[in-house]
Amino acid sequence: MLGLEEEEEPIEIGAAEDYDPDYDDSDQEEGEGGFSLQVQEYEEVYEEEEEELEEYEDDEVIEQRNEPPPGPSAAELQALFQQAHNTATNGDLQAGADLFSDLIDQDPDNVDAHVARGRLYLDLGDYSRAMSDFMVAEDLAPDSPEPQVAIGDLYFARKDYRKAIDFFNIALELSPDHPMAFCRRGISHYYRKNYPEAVADLLKAQKLDPDIPNIQTYVSMAKKKSK
Repeated sequence: MLGLEEEEEPIEIGAAEDYDPDYDDSDQEEGEGGFSLQVQEYEEVYEEEEEELEEYEDDEVIEQRNEPPPGPSAAELQALFQQAHNTATNGDLQAGADLFSDLIDQDPDNVDAHVARGRLYLDLGDYSRAMSDFMVAEDLAPDSPEPQVAIGDLYFARKDYRKAIDFFNIALELSPDHPMAFCRRGISHYYRKNYPEAVADLLKAQKLDPDIPNIQTYVSMAKKKSK
């Protein structure tokens, strides 16, 4: 038979001095327990961690606020370009230039927009702004023939045909089959009375793009003078 287990007496939890052989109650004020120092240290560490967390959260909020808003998409930029082009085609050159300016504000490195706005300034007779746009486009795309053709057209509009030919030559070095460069260089040769060169360039332009406006007329004029 199992005997009755003797009832165990509960163990009393003594004060801190019961467990610390070096405990000296002379340093304790009346009513203070032995764990007060540890609690205070814990509270100080907790407060420091809270402050660090708050500082981290503040930094994160500031960083989020400083993030720039997303820019327009490629489709939105293309839609604005088409709107500017259509506006200018319908005859409102200044409004078209203003729309291209809006596009350039949003996309400063848009080469086509600089060339297009420059051509509108050229048509408006503002040679300074036109040249500024063409030179920006040239810096942005040094391997593109379009800024060179545009600068050639500017000198052509000012009847400086020699300089115009120089830039059409550069454009053709970059793009040997550029029909408009051949056409404009041919007309420039015509006005400088270099008729054989004019005929050769204009025939080449016609072969590359038969739909160039008035190209057959230009060819006929040059052929008549070259006889």
